[in-house]
Amino acid sequence: MSGDNNINLPELNPEDFGYLSARDIDADGTNDLIHGVDHDGNAHVFHLDGKGDITLEEIDTDGDGTFETQREMVDGDTVAYTVDVDNDGAADTVVYVDAKTNTTFQQDLIEDGQVVESRVDIDGDGTTDVVYTDTTGDGYVDQVSLDTDGDGYANTKLVDLDGDGSFDEIHSDLDNNDGILETVIQAGDYAGGLGSVDDYINPQDAPGSLDNTLDTDLNNPADSLDTDYTDSF
Repeated sequence: MSGDNNINLPELNPEDFGYLSARDIDADGTNDLIHGVDHDGNAHVFHLDGKGDITLEEIDTDGDGTFETQREMVDGDTVAYTVDVDNDGAADTVVYVDAKTNTTFQQDLIEDGQVVESRVDIDGDGTTDVVYTDTTGDGYVDQVSLDTDGDGYANTKLVDLDGDGSFDEIHSDLDNNDGILETVIQAGDYAGGLGSVDDYINPQDAPGSLDNTLDTDLNNPADSLDTDYTDSF
């Protein structure tokens, strides 16, 4: 997922920085980068387009000289934060934040350039509602975990065992208070089956599913970002 040069980050506030320096890298008379250090000692590099608007921000948050965090607009309403946690040159996590409310609504975990887990907060209360998981690393979701009562614990997990896109098992926490999914029911026990993975990747299209208009496409690798999962199940 790359940024659109026509969708720019907000202008920086000079008061947030103890040092700022603009640089014209290609000597065309227009500044290309702004290097700055904020009051916490974090180094920032802002990339500018030909109009002087910020299209990408890189941040060194640990002072090791490597800009492991990137911030960019992915559409008019969403900011993506990408982080290379282990400094191996590859993105490890990505967090998507509502540009207007500054609240996180999706957190992706990346392995070998592939999204293997995506946590989504549907109602904006700060607690994960749905977790999409690719347990095999083939680029397709095969597990969907749901917290339908907002207590921070998954009470339902749907599993696609054979990778055909249809769920084969549903794991449930029937007492709904300890987070342990102790009951397993097979798809054959339901007359209409358990539905498909696509029903939950595009939840708005699934009758009776979670009321959500977010289209989470995990079949295409996203970028990356540092994520605190302490408040997620």
